[in-house]
Amino acid sequence: GIILSTFLTMDASIGIVFTMKALIIVIMGGVGDVRGAIIAALILGLAETTVASLVDPGLTLAAAYLLFLLVLLFRPEGLFGRRQS
Repeated sequence: GIILSTFLTMDASIGIVFTMKALIIVIMGGVGDVRGAIIAALILGLAETTVASLVDPGLTLAAAYLLFLLVLLFRPEGLFGRRQS
């Protein structure tokens, strides 16, 4: 937090973006699966970097939510989650 405060101004809602991205990564990877969370974080990071460099840096959060919705539509249990029987 101390290092982050040198680059960003702090207010009450600063942690919401980071918390939402962490929640997206955990759900995308499959709850309780560490390798799924790592793969989901890499995919999300690559998608955000691609959108920021090719389209607009302001649309990175929209790209993250779109990717999250696509994963929820096609793999609701997550990338490495197991289907319940």
